[in-house]
Amino acid sequence: MRSTCRAVILLAGALGTACSSGGGTGDRRLFVPEGLANTNLDGADVGLVLAAFTLVPGASGPDLYAAIRNDDVAPACSGGFVTYFLDDAGQVITSDGAGLEGGGLYQLPDGPIVPCIEPGEVAYAASTDLPDTLVIDEVGSLQHQTPYFIIDGIVPIGRLAVSDVKVVTTASGTAFTGTVTNGLAMAVSAPAVSVFPLNAVGRPLGVATASATVGVPAGGTWTFETTAVADPGVATAAAASASLMP
Repeated sequence: MRSTCRAVILLAGALGTACSSGGGTGDRRLFVPEGLANTNLDGADVGLVLAAFTLVPGASGPDLYAAIRNDDVAPACSGGFVTYFLDDAGQVITSDGAGLEGGGLYQLPDGPIVPCIEPGEVAYAASTDLPDTLVIDEVGSLQHQTPYFIIDGIVPIGRLAVSDVKVVTTASGTAFTGTVTNGLAMAVSAPAVSVFPLNAVGRPLGVATASATVGVPAGGTWTFETTAVADPGVATAAAASASLMP
């Protein structure tokens, strides 16, 4: 089965790609499990804000997927998503940190290049190596932090854009194909992509990945086919990364 995709607006202005995948369209929940509190440890939802999350059983333990929106007025650079899993007594069972996927690349005044999420843009995080001893039903609540940097004087230099995402059926199950275009003025190597299937309101349901050991020149493209996912959702959000070449 193959289906084309179209652009849609998800999670208060973030751009996603809707796919006619045949998945259920009635799921409009932003937080799963429903009723599981997930509060900001710093006490205020400002800057990078948790917009949606999914905590579900995975292949070797629970998996956590999150959508993080930049509500700041400036690009949020080198952002992360840290989650603390608490029991009913409020004691921390375990914690996990994940980098944010999405955004573009910016150059600092002294030369280094960093990834940044633009104001209003949504990035995604995946924690897929949580311990198998963590039992979802025994989690009483969650807390999170979204550290990032605001850097004066940064200049956007482009991004690795993902386009033409399609749902395909492979021997392993439902996967995605697409194209990554190098929008930078320099070559990159070892491209990788993460495709997050989304529900009707933009909650990430899982993640599918692909990578290659190739170089992509400035303006060049790389086509990919990802690993399989259990639920293709009704839309996708995709983020690409690569190593910068001198």
